[in-house]
Amino acid sequence: MHRAKKLLLLAILSAPPMAIALMLLALAMSDGFGPGLTDFSADLGNGYQLVQSSAQVVQICPKNGWSDDRQIIPEKVVSCGANADFIIAEQNPLDAKGRPTTGDTPFWILKVAEKHSYGPFTGDEFKLKRKEFGVPDSLGFRRAQSYRP
Repeated sequence: MHRAKKLLLLAILSAPPMAIALMLLALAMSDGFGPGLTDFSADLGNGYQLVQSSAQVVQICPKNGWSDDRQIIPEKVVSCGANADFIIAEQNPLDAKGRPTTGDTPFWILKVAEKHSYGPFTGDEFKLKRKEFGVPDSLGFRRAQSYRP
């Protein structure tokens, strides 16, 4: 064991019980509260934002929260694009344990005026719905991480 590690261990073991309790409390609070290093939100316009609250929880939601009449695009959004009328998103869905799944990539379309999201779609379904809804070809995807301020 390195000398510094030995000194730290000795200091911890020789500290009074109350000091140890305070150190443990501070350690627990620093990990469980507040934003993490990877957290961010980015304005997509029209009252929607891209929000990352953990490495796996990246979603598109209204700035003022959501309800049945204000739809979201659930995690994990890996890329998206937005204009005044539409938000499009590519998703890597999560399993029951919160881990990304493998397989087909689902896509979503959110109609801003209707405040309603449609999906998940397969790649072929997305292309058809994109034309049906009138999503312009000029609206492309950007990686979610590129929105980080």
